[in-house]
Amino acid sequence: MAIDPIHFLVTPKFIAMIVMLPCLTDLGELHGNTGRSLFGVAKADFTFWTYIHASLDALFCATLRPV
Repeated sequence: MAIDPIHFLVTPKFIAMIVMLPCLTDLGELHGNTGRSLFGVAKADFTFWTYIHASLDALFCATLRPV
């Protein structure tokens, strides 16, 4: 009456990976955007709202442009 190692060891780690991968991706994107905005405001003489506006323009132009 042994415990099945697949269900006991692999399945919880696989479920944790499926749950945490999007969370870690969002966290990385947040840190990247924060660093870029701080650099833009501090070194490139942008205002915060100019950075946000330029980022959104670049995002929508890149996603809506036909290939």
